[in-house]
Amino acid sequence: MGSADRRHIRHFKPGFAIARRVFMACSVLAITFYLSWHWPQVKTVFQRADLVAISLPIAAMSLVHLFVALGFHETQKALGLERRCILAISSYFWRLPARYLPGGIWQTLGRFHDIHAHLDVSKAFYVRLFVLEVVLERPALHC
Repeated sequence: MGSADRRHIRHFKPGFAIARRVFMACSVLAITFYLSWHWPQVKTVFQRADLVAISLPIAAMSLVHLFVALGFHETQKALGLERRCILAISSYFWRLPARYLPGGIWQTLGRFHDIHAHLDVSKAFYVRLFVLEVVLERPALHC
């Protein structure tokens, strides 16, 4: 990517920051509206909920995501990419909300963008990483 391309991308960063804030505000408003609209049911769920029974599955799912993030880091290392483990894990968790956008590929693209922001790697590397992730890591999340 040439310097002209990088300047072009920097030109759009303020727009992305504004879009991110608008999206966050809309998300908070939508969740607040949904909870207030269905408050009697939500209230009943919270009154009857067993915190231990809820916290154990949440902890287990968090561990699954941690192991997948570690697997993502190890996949990068296996392909010869030297990147700090904390960067791979933080990239995975920061991009986790994108996983639930329609299309299912946005989290992966976000993580690849993070790699590109820190290191200059070839397109062939991204293809190999993508194939390995689809073959090895995606099935682990559907168990």
